[in-house]
Amino acid sequence: MTKPASMSSPNSDPRELFIRRVVDGRVYDTETARFVHVVCDKGGHLAFDFHAEYTAMYRTRRGTFFLAGQSGACGCWKAYRDGGYLPGQGIRVLRSNEARRLLEQTRGPVDTYFAVTGHPKAQQGAHWS
Repeated sequence: MTKPASMSSPNSDPRELFIRRVVDGRVYDTETARFVHVVCDKGGHLAFDFHAEYTAMYRTRRGTFFLAGQSGACGCWKAYRDGGYLPGQGIRVLRSNEARRLLEQTRGPVDTYFAVTGHPKAQQGAHWS
């Protein structure tokens, strides 16, 4: 589900995902979390392109990183219903080292990760080289 463009915020996800899930008793919500980085954008329309996929990384107020995304019936966020796969969406909570590794692999913003972990070499606006 996406939210209307009128509800977007300055640090919002380009695709404006609106996903809210409870994982291990904690609420993860793309609307209240800070958008960090697009991890995967294969484009396409979910209803017509089975391989369409979009995944973004977010950070909660407490510093927990998580992935949120949506995909077609052949993507990683697919849903299984009534004996078949359909387009789906979901949230996956990341451990700190998983978030760092994903940011390294996708050339994400260093400052967001290090602001949470307290790494002494954090530089404002820096990116992985």
